[in-house]
Amino acid sequence: MVEFYKFYCEACGYEAMVSGKSGGSEFDEGLTIACEDCRQLYEIEPENAFTQKRKRSYRMLRCPVNYIHKIHAWSHPGLCPNCGKPLKRGEMVIQWD
Repeated sequence: MVEFYKFYCEACGYEAMVSGKSGGSEFDEGLTIACEDCRQLYEIEPENAFTQKRKRSYRMLRCPVNYIHKIHAWSHPGLCPNCGKPLKRGEMVIQWD
């Protein structure tokens, strides 16, 4: 089950609706990344986060705007990608199986 929350920054006003999870080993956990170039959080669809190399699967995280952007997995509690202050988790906005 994936649950999206509204994350917000009181310092700069940044908001994002993401799961706030780092993916783990299950496809249905959610996978949030922070792009250092866009200064945004993105939710990555599990089927787009893997690539095949020599009959093995590797997690391939990349920014949905530009594949050369520098990104990292992001999970709550975490810092605002815009200003670096702590993000707060608000209400759940989406839930599905």
